[in-house]
Amino acid sequence: MRTPGPTSARFRTLVVIYGVAIVLATLFACATRGDTDWWSVGALALLFVVAEHRDRVFIDETGLSGSIAVALAAAYFLASEGWVGGAFLCCALGGLYVPHVRGRAFSKIVVNSASFGLSALAASGVLSLVRALELSVGEAVLAFLVGVGTYWILNSLLLSVATAALSGERMRSQLFELIRSDTVMLLFGLGGGICGVVMAEVGVWAGLATLVALLVALDVFVISVPAGLTVLRSAWAIVLARGVSGGVAGTVGAVVTRGLAISALGAIAGLVAGMVAGAVVVVCIVGARLLMRHRHVDLALLAGLVTAESAFPVIGATCGVAVALAGMSAGLIVASGVVVVGSLAVVWRRRSRSVGPPVDDDVLMAAVVEAMLEGLPSPTRDR
Repeated sequence: MRTPGPTSARFRTLVVIYGVAIVLATLFACATRGDTDWWSVGALALLFVVAEHRDRVFIDETGLSGSIAVALAAAYFLASEGWVGGAFLCCALGGLYVPHVRGRAFSKIVVNSASFGLSALAASGVLSLVRALELSVGEAVLAFLVGVGTYWILNSLLLSVATAALSGERMRSQLFELIRSDTVMLLFGLGGGICGVVMAEVGVWAGLATLVALLVALDVFVISVPAGLTVLRSAWAIVLARGVSGGVAGTVGAVVTRGLAISALGAIAGLVAGMVAGAVVVVCIVGARLLMRHRHVDLALLAGLVTAESAFPVIGATCGVAVALAGMSAGLIVASGVVVVGSLAVVWRRRSRSVGPPVDDDVLMAAVVEAMLEGLPSPTRDR
C-alpha cells in the first residue's frame, strides 16, 4: 500500500481492526512456538523485508515484489515445523517499509503488516493441514497450489479493502487490479514454496540458498528490467523457453551424471546432455510458435535464437551436474551460487555501459524476436 490519500472514519476503523488482528495473531504465534530455531525465522523475516523494499511499480501501473516467494517459503517450512504462527511473524515485519516509518505513516504500516502476516498465516495453515492429511502426490501438489492461491487472494483482498476505504472507490475494482498485477508473480510464489520444501526436506541452509538465488534472479531478470514487464509479456514464448530450458537442462544434466557413476566423464556428459536438452526446448517452443503463426519454421532464426539463449541451458546444466556430484544439499548451495554469480554478472554488464539509452539485452531480445515472429513492429516501440 503506497498511495497516500485522505483519511476517513471508515479507514481509521479498519486500521484499528487490522491492529487488533495483528496483536491476536502475534499472541497466537508466541503461544504455539515449538522447537523451531529463531535464527531461521529471523533469516526468513529479513529476506521478506529486503524483498519488499526491492519492489517496483511499472509505467503500466503494475507492481512487482519478490516477497511472495519468501512468504510461501516461510509458510511451508514453518508448517512442516508445526508452527504456523511463525509465518505470520516473518511476513508481518514486511510492513516496516522504511519510507512509511520515516514518514510516520503508522496506519499504512498496520495495513501492510496485517495483509502480509495474516495471508502468510492462512497459507501456512492450509499447508499444515495438507501435511497432516498424508495425501497422495497428485493431491498434495493440488493442495500446494491451493496454499499459494490462499496467500495471493487473501493478501489482495485485505489490501483492496483498505485501499477502497482510504480512497472511497469500489472494493471490487481495487481487488481486480491487485489480483491482475500480482498474477505474474504466482510462478515465483510457487518457486518460493519449493524453496520451503527444500528447507524442510533437504536442509535449512540449502533452502535459504535456493531462496536467495530465486530472489536475486527475480530482481535482475524481472523486476529490474529497464522497460518493465510489457516487453517480456509480449514475447512470452522467449520467457517460457528460458525458464523451461533451464529446468530441463538441469534435470537432464543431473540424471546423465548420476547414470554414468558420477565420474569425470559423467560430469562432462551430463553438462553436454543438459545443454543440448535445453537447446532442444528452445527450438521446440519457438518452433511451435512459428508453426502456429506462419505454418513454417525459419531455421536461421531458430539457430540464432539458440545461440543467443545458450546461457540459460548452460546455467541449468551446470546446476544439475553440481547437484549430482555434491549431493542434494551441497549441490543446491553450489547451484544457487552459480545463479547468483550469473545474475550479478548481468547487473555489472548493465551498469558498465556509459553510452546510449538504458535498454537491457533481455528487452532487446524479446522485442526483436517478437517482431520477427509477428512480422510487425514491437508494440513497445514508443516506450
